[in-house]
Amino acid sequence: MRVRVPGSSANLGPGFDVLALAVDRYYELSDEHLVGFERVGADDLVWLALAKTGAHFERLWFRSDLPIARGLGSSAAACVGAAYLGFRSKGFVPARARDLAFTVADEIEGHPDNAAAAAYGGLNLAVGGRIHTDVPQITVGQLFMWVPAAVSFTASARAVLPEALEVVDVVAQAASCAAIYAGLLTGVWPLIVGANGDKIHETARLSALPDSAAVVNELRHAGHAAWLSGSGPSVGALIESGGELFRPSRAGEWATLTVDIDGCIEVR
Repeated sequence: MRVRVPGSSANLGPGFDVLALAVDRYYELSDEHLVGFERVGADDLVWLALAKTGAHFERLWFRSDLPIARGLGSSAAACVGAAYLGFRSKGFVPARARDLAFTVADEIEGHPDNAAAAAYGGLNLAVGGRIHTDVPQITVGQLFMWVPAAVSFTASARAVLPEALEVVDVVAQAASCAAIYAGLLTGVWPLIVGANGDKIHETARLSALPDSAAVVNELRHAGHAAWLSGSGPSVGALIESGGELFRPSRAGEWATLTVDIDGCIEVR
């Protein structure tokens, strides 16, 4: 069996640990050796996720478009793919295997946003212990990602987060999160652009990522929505039109992406 799982961009600015968007870059996992696939290493996170399913494979092979530690959900995709493969081998139907794979990835990751996008595709909102998956109103040529060569690891990035927030910042965060979610569902660009900024994680993280901070500031100054993708260093952007002409001043790939709406699926 061969499984394909999308990468993702989490937080989308103000949706810390709440919002994530699946993107059309993929992690693939197979229980047979296929052309272009590499053997999964002994210390890969895949084996931890697989162990939680009770399934066992002597060898697995993978292929990935997702750079590690760049804020594109590579670890969540690997966990979802491995857990899905395990649960399917135990006889679960695809829909149930995907739900259980999300649960495994959520447990390993410690937050549901990337895990939900990897499992279900689309735009995901985690609230009240439940995941709500929707298809956002984003057309081809409106979603972009700046991907630098540098890396940023989630554990160290979380260590710099503030322990408390002022009430005014909490209110601003809630308003911005509501605006970006509503804007993505309806395609109302003033809501999307108006939701720029974050009070929980971006200030602290961007202070350690000057190139990412410069790209975020350039995009926002130009009137676009921009965010640190996950814990970075990649930067996501929503640009209503003409985004392919934008060129960040810092070195890195400026990629046009689309939203994946399939989530974790089997590839025949």
